[in-house]
Amino acid sequence: MVHRHASAGCAALTLLSALVLTGLPAAAAVEPPAPTTAPSAAETLGANRPSPAVLRALKRDLRLTEDQARTRLVNEAEAGTRAGRLQNALGKRFAGAWVSGATSADLTVATTDAADSPAIEAGGARAVVVRTPLQALKSAKAKLDAAVTGEALDTPVRYIDVRTNRVTVQAKSRAAANTLIAAARVDSAIVDVKVWADQPRALYDIRGGDAFYIDGTARCSVGFGVTKGTHQG
Repeated sequence: MVHRHASAGCAALTLLSALVLTGLPAAAAVEPPAPTTAPSAAETLGANRPSPAVLRALKRDLRLTEDQARTRLVNEAEAGTRAGRLQNALGKRFAGAWVSGATSADLTVATTDAADSPAIEAGGARAVVVRTPLQALKSAKAKLDAAVTGEALDTPVRYIDVRTNRVTVQAKSRAAANTLIAAARVDSAIVDVKVWADQPRALYDIRGGDAFYIDGTARCSVGFGVTKGTHQG
């Protein structure tokens, strides 16, 4: 009797093993899940899903078709990512980046070392070799800003133009610009002066008591500026 029970147990175990082994090929035939693709810069930033208002503005201001406007937004998002990688790679030699063309299809990256050109081109951009790194341009602009006195009516605008590799000063006269450059002790070779008679001005002044609206649903008022002596009240 014991022998018969042992034989039955072995038969059951053999049958179970056969079932398990029979199931293995089927399990092995199941394909692994496909690897997920990382979202593009345009997808991450939502540039591939522009709002109707953004599309209208691009069509109106830049005279683009809707397809061109959509392509431009995607290209600029992707160019920003490529330019950021190249800036990190170039370090102190980086001198700026910009896009060109109606759809911003062409990315240009500037460097102070011609040896960087192959790496820039491999990174998906056109290489331009210039004299002054971006950090030096930023430093020069900061000095010009700090040297401005009063309301800066004679030299109201100062900005970095990476395309020209210079700091631009917009002034009422060249003499006014030269005075500012001398006061800031900045190398005049990296400053581009533009004489401009127009003066920037605020198009609207925020006044206490004026109404403003929150999300188009709620109305509130601008607070009144109160002073007590020399301190804000």
